Amino acid sequence: MFGGEWGDTTSFIPAAQAEGKVVVIRLPKGPDGRRDHSTVDRNKLTARFSSAAAIAVSEMDYLPAGYIEQNYAEPVPSLKEDPSSSVRKPAYFYVTDAVADEMLGTAIEGAKSGAVGRAVSARILVNTNTAPGRNVLAILPGADPLLRNQYVVLGAHDDHIGFNQRPVDHDSIKALMMHAAPQGADGPDPKPTPEQWVKIRATIDSLRKLHPSRPDSIYNGADDDGSGSMALLEIAERFATATTKPKRSVIFAWHVGEEEGMLGSSYFTDHPTVSRDSIVAQLNIDMIGRGRATDATGESKEGKLLHGGKGYLQLIGSRRLSTELGDLIEATNKHGKFGLNFDYALDANGHPQNIYCRSDHWSYARWGIPVVFFTTGGHADYHQVTDEPQYIDYGHMSDVAQFIHAAANNVANLSHRVVVDKPKADPHGMCQQ
Repeated sequence: MFGGEWGDTTSFIPAAQAEGKVVVIRLPKGPDGRRDHSTVDRNKLTARFSSAAAIAVSEMDYLPAGYIEQNYAEPVPSLKEDPSSSVRKPAYFYVTDAVADEMLGTAIEGAKSGAVGRAVSARILVNTNTAPGRNVLAILPGADPLLRNQYVVLGAHDDHIGFNQRPVDHDSIKALMMHAAPQGADGPDPKPTPEQWVKIRATIDSLRKLHPSRPDSIYNGADDDGSGSMALLEIAERFATATTKPKRSVIFAWHVGEEEGMLGSSYFTDHPTVSRDSIVAQLNIDMIGRGRATDATGESKEGKLLHGGKGYLQLIGSRRLSTELGDLIEATNKHGKFGLNFDYALDANGHPQNIYCRSDHWSYARWGIPVVFFTTGGHADYHQVTDEPQYIDYGHMSDVAQFIHAAANNVANLSHRVVVDKPKADPHGMCQQ
């Protein structure tokens, strides 16, 4: 059955209509008229069509050369299924337009939503293995005998995306992304103009004068999220060595598997080691090592590139569940004279980059726990082998870490728990920014 076109939910068939069917999904067209492979969200599709026998996305004809080899050469981690769970996920796979045409019995290009195709008989063979994945958790007990049974969670993720099967020249990637893809992997595949090629070659030549070519295959993740992981360690040390402890207890959580779909944080919030209702707020630290004026930190809702600058810090989700929490964060900056300049542009409802749904804070927010996501935003090294320590702005990272410590301390010392005055989400539903 043709299920509709990704990106246009009005074209989707009703969820009930998908039951027992192989639902075929078409890609949307980009500005150049070519169908765009880069936006499909498997989690959203499987949640929408959870009763389907399978979901087939007609994507294979639109993948860049080497994409499959690069992105699917390694196993794909996921949480081990709970045998007692009643939640099922349909099989999910990619096909060419020709296969989609055969399945539907008509051309997918002109297919209408709900059109019934042919019967499908197929087997999907999957090799599975198990490997351990661990969150790292520590608790600082609160000083107040009553409030110490409530918790403020400070979190960061300690994983990144591994390594490249085919080493590339570090400086060439650095120059290419700098001039043709300023948002790194968060932007479209780089297609340099002739003018950009001139700048790219000039940058490579200048780097060659400093050092020889360096093949690179490691995604170090210095900013994503080495910056957050190390800042969290410094914040934890400051809390632990302070003479005065906060009233509430503080949980320091280094989540595993964020890059694979928030595996560690979702597991912790589904199986918390303290009462979930006792968690009053979660402060998430993910990428706080950049934010210079030369960094493209994201886009406005209208598609205009945003840039960092002095004191730059993005806040995501700070008032989505609790107005009071957002106000407290603002007050901490003002009264503590931290001098940070907050950017809320990427927190806009319906923002296409969907940042609110893309890091570990969402695992908490889906349960109605107020959150704040602190980040200095994107840059040309995002999800590239060039995300390395020498490009971190350590002074600014230190300023942000000190501010987050102060904010967490203020939340932990409130006379009352943070008031939730906004609607809560469905913890098992799709995230909606």
